[in-house]
Amino acid sequence: MAGRFYVVDEWLFADLKGENQRESQSEAARFMARLKVECDRLAVVRNSEWTRKALPLMNFKDPTRRRLSKFLRLALLDDGNKCRFLESDELKSPPDQIREIVPPSDLYLVETFYTVDATCIITTDVKLHEILSPRQQIEIRLRDDFLEEYLAEEWS
Repeated sequence: MAGRFYVVDEWLFADLKGENQRESQSEAARFMARLKVECDRLAVVRNSEWTRKALPLMNFKDPTRRRLSKFLRLALLDDGNKCRFLESDELKSPPDQIREIVPPSDLYLVETFYTVDATCIITTDVKLHEILSPRQQIEIRLRDDFLEEYLAEEWS
């Protein structure tokens, strides 16, 4: 499968910073490398919680986090073929039955999903996953489950 859009919540930054074990940092690095070589893309809302958490990542000076943040920025975020940035006024509102159950702080993730017709939202937020996973209109995956499958797929 190629050409998939992913909406990734803020777990990526905690992983890249090394807050969630070295193994998680390594998995996040492999995820980014896989995104780079595949036709897959990220979808990101400018001036969102996501971008506010991405910026401080760029200030780390230690070699590992510096290398990872540089790869995120140069290989993915600065490449229009790897990342689609959306303005908040571009976002599509989800159906009312979805909008009503999503916590306001997570609504931008769901709006992004609908705007780019994403393959899925990838999250560590178990509550959000429990709210949305029974809904057939939206695909949401927990980070660990998604990465286990995505990183095991044969690379193109």
